[in-house]
Amino acid sequence: SPTNRVGTTHRLEAKEKFERAHEEVKKRREEAKERVKTSREEFKDKLETLKDERKKQTTQNIDEKLSLMNEKWVNHFNNVLSRLSQILAKVKDKALEASGEGVDVSNVNAQVQEAEAAITAAGDAVNAQAGKTYVIEITDEENLGENVSEAVHNLRDDLKAVREKVRLAREATHAAVKSLKEVLKPNEESEEES
Repeated sequence: SPTNRVGTTHRLEAKEKFERAHEEVKKRREEAKERVKTSREEFKDKLETLKDERKKQTTQNIDEKLSLMNEKWVNHFNNVLSRLSQILAKVKDKALEASGEGVDVSNVNAQVQEAEAAITAAGDAVNAQAGKTYVIEITDEENLGENVSEAVHNLRDDLKAVREKVRLAREATHAAVKSLKEVLKPNEESEEES
C-alpha cells in the first residue's frame, strides 16, 4: 500500500540521516586530531619535564581518559539521537496513515516538527562536541592539579550542555508520541463500539 512505501521512506530517511551524522562525527574527530597534534606533542614534551614519576603517569592517564570519555559520550548521544529519529519516523508514518483515514493530525505534525528541530539542534551540538579535544595544559609541577582539574571541568561542562540538548530532543519526541496517541485513541474507541 502507498502508506507502507511512505513509512519505509521515513525510516530510510531517518537511517540515512543518522549515517550522515555518524560520518560527520568521524570527520570532526579526524580534524580535531590533526588540529591538536601540536598541542599533544607539547603536552608530551612538558610531561617529560615533570620530575615526579607518579604525577607524570597520573597526568598521562587522565589525559587519555578525557579523550576516551568524550568519544564514549559522543557515541552514546549519537545512538540516542538515532533512536529518537527512528521513533519520529514511525510517528510520521502513523500520522500519515491516520490522516488518510480523515483524522486531524495537525497537532501531531507540529509536535513532529518541534522534535525534528530539537534533534537537529542536539545533533549539531554532538557534532561540535566530537570536534573538541581536551589537552591538559602543563605550566609547572605546582599548578599541575589545577591544570588537570580545569581540563576535567571543561569536558564535564561541555558534556552537560550537550546532554541538555539531547534531553530536550527526547522530551520533544515524547511529546510527539503522546500527541499521536491522543489523536488515535478516539478512533480506537469508535472501532470497538462498531
